[in-house]
Amino acid sequence: SKGATGYFLYRKNTKNGKYKKIATLYGDSQTYCHTKIAKNKTYWYTVKAYSYSNKETVTAKYDKSGNAVKYKKVTVKPNKRVDSANVYFKYGLNNAQLKEVRKAAKSFFRKYITSDMSEAEKILTAQIYLAYSGVYGYDFDHLPNTAWGALVYKNKSGMHEANCYGYTMAMCALCDAMGIDCRPVYPNSKASNPNHLWCTVKIDKKWYILDPQVNANYGVFSYFLISGKTYETETGETWDKSKYPTLSKTDYPQEKITQASYSYKVNNVF
Repeated sequence: SKGATGYFLYRKNTKNGKYKKIATLYGDSQTYCHTKIAKNKTYWYTVKAYSYSNKETVTAKYDKSGNAVKYKKVTVKPNKRVDSANVYFKYGLNNAQLKEVRKAAKSFFRKYITSDMSEAEKILTAQIYLAYSGVYGYDFDHLPNTAWGALVYKNKSGMHEANCYGYTMAMCALCDAMGIDCRPVYPNSKASNPNHLWCTVKIDKKWYILDPQVNANYGVFSYFLISGKTYETETGETWDKSKYPTLSKTDYPQEKITQASYSYKVNNVF
């Protein structure tokens, strides 16, 4: 609403009941997550824009009928792919460590992923989780080049530790739990950094580049769902394209990424 300082959020539990203010949202990008809801129950919501100036709060007209929302069960089980014998994320792990990684991936899924999330929301949630729960790791005693370092090991600060291999393998593990196809990409000898590792993910029936380590350490959207051409141009990395799925010729639509970033489901990971 043009000129609004923020919004008052109201909720009522019955159609003929009275609205109760449950939150004050400042600006246009604030979100509110309604927790402790009853399954298959309908709630009504409405918002009232307000402007604060000269020590006076002025409110706009609002929709008194509100928006009715019926909550259904949206939890689902982790995809069986995460338990498959042939998974990319088993790189560098013994059986005990592999078991712990699978447990961590399933725990992430149960805590943050629901069936009504889009693929973009799911992948973004996984990337944010890796970015905010880990730091770059140098000590190979902690296996930073594996999914175990990125998802299981914790240092004294309570953070996971991983390098490009660890972040990539961890993303593969999380994607397997979400049922999203994700594969590590190894550079060739002509690459700007032949020791780097990133991944390609399939979303909306197309393949895109995702660099989880760079995104985790330098900004979530640094190289997030981009075309192979964009990645190669901006990084100088090269790889044997015949060994991997054909990549999208264009980056994933920015408006869809922006929409996903504002989702309360994605913000819940913070």
